[in-house]
Amino acid sequence: MKNRIILVDILVIENCVKYDYKVEGEWSRFFTNNEFYIQYSSRIKNYAMETLCIPFVCNILPIAWLYDAEIVLDSIDESFYNCISDLKNGYMNMYPMLEFSDQVIKTRKIISRTSVLKKDRAGCLFSGGVDAFSTMISHYEERPILFTLWGADVDVENKEGWNVVSEHINQVSKAFGLEYAPIKSSFRKVINEMALNEEIAKKVHDDWWHGFQHGISILSHIAPLVIEYNLDKVYIASSFTSEDVGVTCASDPTIDNFLIFSGCRVIHDGYENDRQRKIHNICQFRRETKIPIEVRVCYESVNGDNCCHCEKCTRTMLGIIAEGEDPRDFGFCCSDEQITKMMQAFKEIAYGLVYPNRIWREKTYSQIQNAFKSNYKKDSMPDALKWFWDYDCKKLNITENRDSYAQIYFDFGNGFSEENSTKMYCWKDKINILKVKLPPETINIRFDPTNFDCECTIMEVKYNGLKSEKTLVPVNNLNQGNTDVFLTNDPQYLVPISRNIEVRELEIQYYCRALDKDEIIEKCNELLMQEQEINNELKSKVLLLEQELKILQERKSLFRRMKRKLRVFDKN
Repeated sequence: MKNRIILVDILVIENCVKYDYKVEGEWSRFFTNNEFYIQYSSRIKNYAMETLCIPFVCNILPIAWLYDAEIVLDSIDESFYNCISDLKNGYMNMYPMLEFSDQVIKTRKIISRTSVLKKDRAGCLFSGGVDAFSTMISHYEERPILFTLWGADVDVENKEGWNVVSEHINQVSKAFGLEYAPIKSSFRKVINEMALNEEIAKKVHDDWWHGFQHGISILSHIAPLVIEYNLDKVYIASSFTSEDVGVTCASDPTIDNFLIFSGCRVIHDGYENDRQRKIHNICQFRRETKIPIEVRVCYESVNGDNCCHCEKCTRTMLGIIAEGEDPRDFGFCCSDEQITKMMQAFKEIAYGLVYPNRIWREKTYSQIQNAFKSNYKKDSMPDALKWFWDYDCKKLNITENRDSYAQIYFDFGNGFSEENSTKMYCWKDKINILKVKLPPETINIRFDPTNFDCECTIMEVKYNGLKSEKTLVPVNNLNQGNTDVFLTNDPQYLVPISRNIEVRELEIQYYCRALDKDEIIEKCNELLMQEQEINNELKSKVLLLEQELKILQERKSLFRRMKRKLRVFDKN
């Protein structure tokens, strides 16, 4: 059967849009059949079916290209329809090793709506991070409408986390005097990202969300609002620059800048500025305007705030300190002790990163280093960071490691399988921090700390950001105190999860030391010796048992003889 997705109907009720669809063909495994809905902040008064379909189409376009599938719908906006081939060219140039099919849209009507626009307003996708703030303040005089998507970084079912994010952006919009229009969407729930990661994304050393989905999928949610807000353009902040060679990302100027809907164009903004320059601009804007700025950068916290210890939080805090500012003035709630500890520890801790690549990481930290040299003298550097002044950033533990990986398995009721698992790169002989968001249907978890013979120490386990007293249960280990020895390239732990609390995020901090050939031989010899000792002990016990058995048999024989004598006496 031909791979096909059919948009049967679009239902609009007040401010909510629901998509009725059905999937056909072998690519069905990449879809969950969950409801696809979008909830806007206010009632949509001026909408058209040809633009309402755009979020639905953009969410699945990359899958359709890769699996030669058809997207069947009744009507589509002309300007969007005409840009689809340009969008595909952007993906093809980014991933030349993959094959993308030709035209995938099957529609009865192509409708133009550009003439109704006044073309006098700007929108800005705003997450509250460094990139988003940099773009917003760069175009502050245009008074852009701030659009934020619940369901992108914060799970659509995580109300607590979203409340933190929404309250933050509400405060930003009030402080800057800008309109804020939040959007809620289940668009990530309809796609089986795990299956796409395994089948497609791992081939390009990225994940589906970052490498293929998030750019046009997020942007497309604004399409139904173009007429409502008379939008002429929408800004999306860049994450990288033209110098970031080899970095793949679904939000890229070669893709975003070609996206058009109802005559509204998308502008991939800030591509000329590296991250440290953006931090510099934000700090300078705050000093000059006195408008408070609190950035939200953490992609590890499930509660929507900054955890202050993941790699991205660490990198941002260092960048702010390099500009002579205090991270606590920019939304990082931490003590002096925590900041000092972060400064000392970040070169030693290995973070489980899959993207971007090593060169990008080295360059980013070198830019922070250069900012320190521009704004400080070595003697005025914080004591805990003096080591960073002339440190070779190539030695940081934030580099590519394609050989070693940890793996988390999710059991949805049918046991553990490769299909329902996710991998993260890990480090030999270093502390690893593994964080993973759990699918809501998870009932059991297995954690494989690495893929080599090792000694492993579980240092800390957190559920939903809170430290747990529960310990992981090793499956195939040799126990040596607090350390587990695994003489296998498939070490395994079972992770206890509570049935009374919804666990949305798991964090495991552990130390993993690789065993070399001599150590493995030594451990095996120890095992053989232990086996010999056990065998000798068993032989001794067997010998004792045999002796006791012989005594019992002799006693039994004696009892029988006495019994026979008693019978003789009875007869007489």
